[in-house]
Amino acid sequence: MTDPLSLVLSVHLLSENILDELIQIIFEEKSQPILKLRLNYSKKLELVSSFNIASGIPVISSDILGSLRKLNSFRNKLAHKFDFEFTNKMLHELYVDGLFDLDELNENLLCQNLYNYALIVLPGMFPYIEEDTGSICI
Repeated sequence: MTDPLSLVLSVHLLSENILDELIQIIFEEKSQPILKLRLNYSKKLELVSSFNIASGIPVISSDILGSLRKLNSFRNKLAHKFDFEFTNKMLHELYVDGLFDLDELNENLLCQNLYNYALIVLPGMFPYIEEDTGSICI
């Protein structure tokens, strides 16, 4: 897939599927009535982000949360504006924590940068247990 618009839509769709999975993990057997409500992306994101794994440890870290909010905003613009063009500058805005600078992103093709973004943000939606310490990491 080399079309930036298709890539943005794909990353958005994959992240929404992860949100559905997180809702199932959080609510267990009670998740199906919630999923049947057909919440939009923004509502799912707010719902999942309102929970903690443990005291003071959110299910979704604040940098991933901010990035997904911006991704959703771009996706909505893309879906409702025929001539919307996604750029490296917009992609840079998705990196809330300043992981990459814009000059670095401009050195690569937008599609490659979108793939790299997906490789960072999608796994980052899942908290994990550090093997050595047993600590929960986000």
